[in-house]
Amino acid sequence: MKKWLVVMLSVMLVVLAACSNSNPSGGNEGGGDKEGGADLGKEVTLKIMLPGDRPQDLDKVVAAAETKMKEDGLNYKLNFVFVPWADLASKTQVTLTSGEEIDMIYDAPWLHINQMTSEGYYTDLTDLIKEHGQNILNAGSELIFEANKFNGKMTAIPLGSKNGHANSIIIRKDIREELGLEEVKTHEQFIEFLRAVKEKKPEIIPYSAWGVSPDLSYAGIRIENDYEAGFRVTPAFNRNFTLYLKGNDPTVYNLFDEMDPTIWSYIELTRSMYQEGLINPDIMSSPDSKVMLKSGEIASMTYTDFSMQQNTLRELQANVPGADLEIFELYKFEKNANTSDYKQNDYLAIPKASKNPVDAIKFLNWAHEQDNYNLISFGIEGEHWEAVGDTQYKPLKDSYPWFGWSFLWAPKYHKFSAEFSPEDLAKNEFYYTAENFEKDVLTGFTFDTSPIANEIAQFNSIDAKYYPLIMNGVVDPAEAWDKYKKEGEAVVKKIQNELQAQIQTFLDGQK
Repeated sequence: MKKWLVVMLSVMLVVLAACSNSNPSGGNEGGGDKEGGADLGKEVTLKIMLPGDRPQDLDKVVAAAETKMKEDGLNYKLNFVFVPWADLASKTQVTLTSGEEIDMIYDAPWLHINQMTSEGYYTDLTDLIKEHGQNILNAGSELIFEANKFNGKMTAIPLGSKNGHANSIIIRKDIREELGLEEVKTHEQFIEFLRAVKEKKPEIIPYSAWGVSPDLSYAGIRIENDYEAGFRVTPAFNRNFTLYLKGNDPTVYNLFDEMDPTIWSYIELTRSMYQEGLINPDIMSSPDSKVMLKSGEIASMTYTDFSMQQNTLRELQANVPGADLEIFELYKFEKNANTSDYKQNDYLAIPKASKNPVDAIKFLNWAHEQDNYNLISFGIEGEHWEAVGDTQYKPLKDSYPWFGWSFLWAPKYHKFSAEFSPEDLAKNEFYYTAENFEKDVLTGFTFDTSPIANEIAQFNSIDAKYYPLIMNGVVDPAEAWDKYKKEGEAVVKKIQNELQAQIQTFLDGQK
């Protein structure tokens, strides 16, 4: 009996030791280790907030990813939350400021990443990625990671390795050909196309900007893509030209101090186009212009790429048989024609409200392996896509379009669609090569908005009342600008002074 008790006591001690060495919490310690069949630990659900529409087959792909993660020792569930574009700014800001538990969230310079970083809503990922995310670091260039720090800290993971804004205009090629017009190569030809559509196809809206964002209005793309003037947005407002830079110069200009005649001419031109009926009359309240393009309601729209998305064309052709699309290119593919500070347009951050920052990084580290990246980015191989060589893929169905740009976009692992033409691939290669760009004098600079947080909040409210309406041509620009200036002049001057002072401090530190 004594021997039996000793044996049972030994077994119990072994079991207790094993239990004490396991990880019951799941939490920040992650889902365990796949080596030796280790205990997966408590299941952890990672909540990810992203913009846009939920892909039709997302649940199927997520189930496959969760199964694969379990095989690799990670007991994670993925809860994707999608926010409509029209609600993105307000919804994500409320989510962050209210302390809602979100583990990963999309942000951007044109959204509020500088503000949210300066106000301390995002976790510094520097040490977390060094310890748990080596795959993430290995998937991008050191230049990109260094240039995309905020106040010297990696508070968000840069997505992709773009070097600017790829603005263009997408046009219904079949309508242009039906009207007997040449391919659009200039803005004069573009306006001629719009007038012809209005006259001969009155059932179709000639042009619609992509949403109400002023930078994607006709005035906005004309200003940003004026290579002769060299206008550039500032780190203060990003997509608003009330404060602006010119060329590769660090001087901050203020339109309230002196209106630039070229900028004003684009604003007046857009107003005249709106009055002439060339621009969507309901632009401020219409649904996503891309939806309208696919349904055949509009003949052209602002586009944020220079490569044709074939799934967009297929959806259009399903609604309008025989329809076709083409790109009116605004971008110059010439070495050193564009400057770049190598800041990205898209980021993924981990809010401080997250209770699972280590798990979030471990998941992203897992996702930064080629097979796992392929699954999350392109779907189930053989069902949603098939490989074409080592660097391209062929989409097999449109139920899982690539949305990785909003949370998982690693240059090392990314594949371009085989539907891209050789010309498209050449453009992308140019666009992603840092050596093709003149280095911006403000590369590495981050605007700390905390000293003027109240002024930024005031300006955002004033901006929303006037600037989108002015840039989209919806209101009389002279009258609206006077009101905009009267309400915003003092606030903008404080922001300008703070920005210029920080720029000077930054430049002094570079000497």
